[in-house]
Amino acid sequence: MNKTATLTIAFVALVALFPLLLPQWYLFDSEGHAMFFHTQDKDYLEDIVLHGWHVMYGLFLAINELWVATGIAPQMFFNALGVISVLGISREAYVYLRERFDFSESSAMIGALGVLVFPVWHVLMSAVFTSHALCIWLFMIAVNQWRKRPLLALPLFLVSLNLFSLFALAVGVAGVEFLMTVRRETFARQAVRTVAFCAVLVALYLVATSFISVHGHSGDYNTFNTDRIVSFVNFGLMACGMLGAWYFLFGRAGDKARSERMLRLVLAFLSLSFFAGLAYWAVGRPMRFLAFGSFTGRHAMLTVIPFALLLAMGAECLRTRWGATMMRYAMGVVLAVSVVVLYQGYDHKAAALLFKDMLVHSLRQVETPPSGYVSIAESGYKAPRHVHHFSINMCFFRAYGRGEWMANGFWARRGHVYSHEDLVKIYDGPQRSKKLSLAFEATGDAFTRYDFVLDNYHQEGRPWYWYNYLFNDYASFNPRLVRQ
Repeated sequence: MNKTATLTIAFVALVALFPLLLPQWYLFDSEGHAMFFHTQDKDYLEDIVLHGWHVMYGLFLAINELWVATGIAPQMFFNALGVISVLGISREAYVYLRERFDFSESSAMIGALGVLVFPVWHVLMSAVFTSHALCIWLFMIAVNQWRKRPLLALPLFLVSLNLFSLFALAVGVAGVEFLMTVRRETFARQAVRTVAFCAVLVALYLVATSFISVHGHSGDYNTFNTDRIVSFVNFGLMACGMLGAWYFLFGRAGDKARSERMLRLVLAFLSLSFFAGLAYWAVGRPMRFLAFGSFTGRHAMLTVIPFALLLAMGAECLRTRWGATMMRYAMGVVLAVSVVVLYQGYDHKAAALLFKDMLVHSLRQVETPPSGYVSIAESGYKAPRHVHHFSINMCFFRAYGRGEWMANGFWARRGHVYSHEDLVKIYDGPQRSKKLSLAFEATGDAFTRYDFVLDNYHQEGRPWYWYNYLFNDYASFNPRLVRQ
């Protein structure tokens, strides 16, 4: 790889991933788990174990030790590991595209750059998804080393399967291996081998899920349903469209070798895409590439591999038909658009981080409310999405150093002003559930209500919100709590 390519990769990586290093606090579900760092109480990691995420559990324990030893905030370690994992996935995608699909260096590099700018990486700003990226990285190392270093590949492969959706993607990878290597004379032997490997994967999944729960507290999390049957229909339409495009562009051409190669590539892309989505569609989860304000983009994380393949295919076709210069311009536009889309997610996360910091700041400016229920309503704006009740309780903990308050979040009933009765229903449970909601010291039945007023605040964020967040510059928003 020449100097220009190296500098290009470094520049794209810096632009695309640098914001992942900026969060200094936790987002989404990681906020509840983060109480473990402040109390050293492993009960706050219980939910992780109940969902079978043992790699994530191990990361929390390991990062806790690093925090104790170095004094560096835990979120910084999660930030760094998230970036390293994405860089690792990009590197392994490059190797995969070169070795399995025989792409040129330039086409494979386009695919690897596509990994760096993949539009859903903003979800890694929540520490709970760092392990997802790590597992994908380990999985891709195992795929690339399977034949060369099986003693290395096998344990990495087994560890990576702690992200259970990778069981499905492994079937897609096996399908790619078959599609890219099968010949007429070897069809039967390779088909039997591929089916046998997939059968072993299914058996391994059944054994793993008999020992490890994947259904959480409720027992119905990640259960099979038909809520996303439309996703299968949409995939079928996409497959028909791609096969139709292949037929008109290559199927009728005189170059049979090129036509066959493109058909294999299209089928390989469809194999990877289908199995990257299958695990989520089967349990009713959609592929939301443009869900900037939430963390549902995590359901699309596995599609980073078919995305890289698609870009490499596009680069090869463009270079063949219109030359290298046109290919570079076209792929540059695609990558730039992906960065813009990715930054939409980053800006939403900046808005959420800033919102909670301003709430902590405002709590410190008012008289401490009595222990009990606290209703906080947004005033003059829409609060960021996926700010749960335990996130607001964490704001009280940050402001006062105690867990004496039971507040509402801003997710389930957006714009709703919570009454005393509403909050009683939310927290009507055993003391343990209050503890895990970060209201572990709450006593009494006191009820306090505030309007949280902000000026010129937008839940979708703005690029300069990162400045406001990092430098605690809240003046332009004039945050204030008004007691009602």
